[in-house]
Amino acid sequence: MLLYASPDKINFFYAIDHVNIFNSTFLDYGIAALTEDDSIIKTDIAKVLFGSDRKLTGLVDNLVEMLYICSKECDNQLDDILDVVPDSWNIDKALIKKKIIDNLFSNDWKNQCALNFRAFVQSFCS
Repeated sequence: MLLYASPDKINFFYAIDHVNIFNSTFLDYGIAALTEDDSIIKTDIAKVLFGSDRKLTGLVDNLVEMLYICSKECDNQLDDILDVVPDSWNIDKALIKKKIIDNLFSNDWKNQCALNFRAFVQSFCS
């Protein structure tokens, strides 16, 4: 994910990891939250994103809110997204759609992601 932080304090993510964007390789085995070593929040770049000159709590709250908004938008566009998957991939789009909805768009998963994100920011950026 690429975070865009505008001067107008409007922050959002660009999804750039096209290989793992839907974690579809692991949908048969269940998905797992990022560990602190998997997350960019444990890197020096996080200090730039969440530096002391910003109001960390407000920034984190905004980003968590965007998680829910953007995942809902992705959920709403899932059929269109799957329609551009090449037929040559030979995937069962209906099955993949169900797995994505059941796993990535569930409230439990989004809540776990938000909690992990907050915990990592608290641990490494405060």
